[in-house]
Amino acid sequence: MSGMEWFYRMEQAIKARLPEIGELEDIPIYFQSDTTEQHPSFSFLMERNDEVVEFCYIQYDPINQEFYAYEHDDDWDFTSKLLFYDLGHIMQYVEEMYTDFKDLLFNDLDDDEWAMEEIAVPEKFHNGAIRWLTNDKHLHIETGNPDEHHEYSILLKLGLDEEKGDAVLYRGVVTDEGKNETLLRFKEDEISYLIDMLEQYREEIEH
Repeated sequence: MSGMEWFYRMEQAIKARLPEIGELEDIPIYFQSDTTEQHPSFSFLMERNDEVVEFCYIQYDPINQEFYAYEHDDDWDFTSKLLFYDLGHIMQYVEEMYTDFKDLLFNDLDDDEWAMEEIAVPEKFHNGAIRWLTNDKHLHIETGNPDEHHEYSILLKLGLDEEKGDAVLYRGVVTDEGKNETLLRFKEDEISYLIDMLEQYREEIEH
């Protein structure tokens, strides 16, 4: 069997079995596969409040021809690698993750608790010296796992202080713990260094 043959065979088998899990609670499961990674992967997602969130992620090692997932134990602060040997083992794991994540999102918390505050650049930053160059850039980020889930609403906006010539970056972050606002200023000579550092960061996380 070639390195990727088992991946493709399992991909088709999972697609055939997924509706059985989604029908349990009438919450459909979305399935994606990605073969562009060094270790191809399966992603399992569900929809909540018009957003699609990932609840399970399984990777495939084409050299050793094994499917695996990482699981973190918060009590022991230990991450373990789970190996899957057949379709039944994978589907059991997906169903468990599906049930845990669904209960966290839909049962344990009211919708109001997840409603994130809409943020905008405060009036105190709308002074005559700053001319905003970009529109508001809103991001909504979700991280964590069924045991520890976090949401962030972020607003970014770039402007120009016409008196000092500084670049001005507004960053507002809202979490379930509160709101934090920052106004960062950069001199023209700093811009090329910032671009280089951000590019280095992007290259690092893409490897």
